[in-house]
Amino acid sequence: MTAPALPAAGPGGATLLLKAAGAPAAPAWQPGQRAEAVVVRRLAAAEYLLRVDGALYAADLPARTTPGARLPLLFLGGQGAPRFLLLPSGASAPASPQFSAAARLLGSLLSGSAPAALGAAQPLLAAPSTAARPIALALQQMVQGSGLSYESHVQAWAQGQRPLAALLAEPQGRLSPAVLAPGAAASSASSAAPPGVPAAPAPAPAAAGIPSATALAEAAQAPALPQPLVPLVQQQLAYLAQGTVAWQGVLWPGQPMEWRLQVEDEAHAGATPGAAAERAWSSTLTLELPRLGPVQARLRLCGHGVRVHLLSPHGALRLGAAQAELARGIADAGLTLEAFAVEAGETP
Repeated sequence: MTAPALPAAGPGGATLLLKAAGAPAAPAWQPGQRAEAVVVRRLAAAEYLLRVDGALYAADLPARTTPGARLPLLFLGGQGAPRFLLLPSGASAPASPQFSAAARLLGSLLSGSAPAALGAAQPLLAAPSTAARPIALALQQMVQGSGLSYESHVQAWAQGQRPLAALLAEPQGRLSPAVLAPGAAASSASSAAPPGVPAAPAPAPAAAGIPSATALAEAAQAPALPQPLVPLVQQQLAYLAQGTVAWQGVLWPGQPMEWRLQVEDEAHAGATPGAAAERAWSSTLTLELPRLGPVQARLRLCGHGVRVHLLSPHGALRLGAAQAELARGIADAGLTLEAFAVEAGETP
């Protein structure tokens, strides 16, 4: 009997991203834990169905294998799509892998529950608005000040492209010594270069009292974060892994709203085969409106085209009648309404 073939030349060092294939809940792996994958069958050119600890996954293998092959794995992290290091056949992994404080921190955040949605203590707008621009600006400012892009904002500040006051207003910045220490903010602000003005080489962000999530963890030499930053850093990791931002709060007094924004995979966003891929964005708004009741609006923007899908159990007819008005508003923004659909179904 012929033994199952392993990937040629040894697969050591390759990384496998496992995609659930109708399997039960994934085991609670811990970073550094060993596991074994058994190849069940081939699905496509380089994609195989694997069984890992009783759960079925699909994964791309670096070389051709045959059913029955056993692949030693080392768990690296991840929730819905766990990531493993594919070890050489017969290799022995360290009994007790050593991870840095930052690595232990990230592992604990990734292995926890799904991140909570971003939120705001106050309504984004002081009064109701029927105009799109104030709502769009409020959402834009909320995302920019949420802390999701804090590290890139630190870089922009160090290059003189972002004011220090805006940086210190973000959640991470509010824990800066420049804010917590009396009188420190003024002295730090006086040394910041004005936006857009080239400055002398800026001090390192940590030296200027601007902490990052990694710097905070490494400075304490322990896998811990200030509790207020835990859900925010989880959101940052979720965005890096899935391209998704979720927000739940009050748009204006008395008007709750849920909003989810997702950037799609650029490799699959091109409308024409062989054409250059364009980044596509999906936006989902869920509201409870005074006259229409529950409404969910799903929008997909790719290039200059917009696709709109509305769900409303009570207001579908009125929303459908407003298609021409919606098309005009989208055209005024320099875009084109490519598709429009309304359903009278229940919102999720």
